[in-house]
Amino acid sequence: MNNEYVAKILTIDDERINNKIISSYLNSFNFESIELTEPELINEYIDKFSPDLILLDLIMPSMSGQDVLTILKATNRYKHIPVIIVSGDKSDETLNKCLDIGAVDYLSKPVRKLELKARVVSALKIAALTRDLNIKNKKLYIANKSIEQKSIALETLNRELVKYSENLSELVDKKTDENLRLQKNAIIGDMISGLVHNLRSPLSVIKMQGELLSRKLSSLISEEDKKEDVLHRMSSIGNALDKVDKMLNALMSKKRKDGSNNLNKVNLNTFLKNEIEFLSGNNDFKNKVNKIQHLDDNISLCIFNESDVSQVLYNLINNSMDAMYEQINKQITFRTYENNEGVYLEIEDNGPGIKEEHMAKLFDPFFTTKPPVEDAKDGKPTGTGLGLHSVNQLLDVNNAFIHFESEVGSYAKAIIVFKKAGE
Repeated sequence: MNNEYVAKILTIDDERINNKIISSYLNSFNFESIELTEPELINEYIDKFSPDLILLDLIMPSMSGQDVLTILKATNRYKHIPVIIVSGDKSDETLNKCLDIGAVDYLSKPVRKLELKARVVSALKIAALTRDLNIKNKKLYIANKSIEQKSIALETLNRELVKYSENLSELVDKKTDENLRLQKNAIIGDMISGLVHNLRSPLSVIKMQGELLSRKLSSLISEEDKKEDVLHRMSSIGNALDKVDKMLNALMSKKRKDGSNNLNKVNLNTFLKNEIEFLSGNNDFKNKVNKIQHLDDNISLCIFNESDVSQVLYNLINNSMDAMYEQINKQITFRTYENNEGVYLEIEDNGPGIKEEHMAKLFDPFFTTKPPVEDAKDGKPTGTGLGLHSVNQLLDVNNAFIHFESEVGSYAKAIIVFKKAGE
């Protein structure tokens, strides 16, 4: 089987007979020809057939070839297609105009078969060489950018080493504090389990007795408006109890997950909803932030440790809350989707954004734009500069990675990419 690629050539001439003659020549040379007699349909034909070369007549009643050529070379997705002008006008002025606009060659009418083949083959070879050169230039640009990024990363690493060296004692103290905090969290987790267990029994009794009382009162009260009022109030009590039960379930689910160090298959949407529900225990997050969720129901399962990613979400949402501290219209948007790279989670706030000079330092330990606790005023947020550093480390051990996008004065967006289950 012959798998050799056959070049597609679009011939544009308002006279059908000219198109037919040129097409027959092209077909005899094993090119695929597409004929167009209405130049105003050029966009439609290019989008449909994706030609490798265009043979363009100059003199046409509805639109001149020069106008068509101008449109092609001014359109980004068309300007790479080589164009050969075909015309009976052999003046130097016409030829120079067409070449200045972007034509690669010029054929005089009547077209001679062998000359047509030579010009077409030459134009296609030049186009192929140009494409190869562009690809190599692009690869070179990417390589240069990679070297530049590695240089920046090396500088960052050097700064980190200096900071670690200068703050070794502080790091030891912080690690000790962290261990104490983990121990406290374990104790609190056990207390939560006991508290939830002890609350479930009286809540079940209240709910059951409420239902019995609702039925009994409904049968005893004769006045319809009073009956409706009682039933409404009993329904409100039932709804409140359901919410408490839902919060307790979320609390116990989080406690169980926090006790595991394994990487598990996780539905990111379900996990995210549970975490948002749990974090709604914070009144500011619950009542003062507009929470928008755009979740793709068709995303694949992810692989990560729920406890680690729970801490990541807490740090990122806490950062967004701190950034929007002085705002009235606070908003956080959560998005999930996937592509070939993995499953994505975006957390975007409408705060003041991140300054460009800070973007490269976000994950540096001890880098923060917030004051330390001892310097805080009027209850404003404080920081240690370890939040995003720990986020980066936690995601790294979960085979995930994070980067930020931002526009100062408009938004800041954290983009996390998780590994799909089964990869």
